Amino acid sequence: RVQAAVRLRLVEGEPFSHLTTWVPEKIAENYTEAELATTPLFRLLERSGVKVDAAHQTVGATLASPDVADALGISIGAPLLTLDRVVKDEAGRGVEYLSALYRPDMFRLEMTLSRVGAGDGRHWEPVIEPARREAAE
Repeated sequence: RVQAAVRLRLVEGEPFSHLTTWVPEKIAENYTEAELATTPLFRLLERSGVKVDAAHQTVGATLASPDVADALGISIGAPLLTLDRVVKDEAGRGVEYLSALYRPDMFRLEMTLSRVGAGDGRHWEPVIEPARREAAE
């Protein structure tokens, strides 16, 4: 069993993202609905004793359904960016699944790339900044 929560995030009073999260019920029973409304979920997970270790994230695109369009104040069928994330603890168990929908006029994802390899094998790879590299090791 899981706890599902739907939240809207605002920038200067305007909705820019529609987030749906699923957390195992055993973890979710450690915090209240009021806390979920005011505290970042990641903090609630950690406070519940979850030791987050890794996440896999996928970025894509979709069209706004009627309920999401209404919540974000956009037209039905308007383009949205999607971000799906599975967060795992140190034992490899799933502790959160996030499905996020973003208005493309109010959100962007940036990364720095570097050319690596030699000859015909040269390709682009993301650059990991030193502080992040240490945290990843």
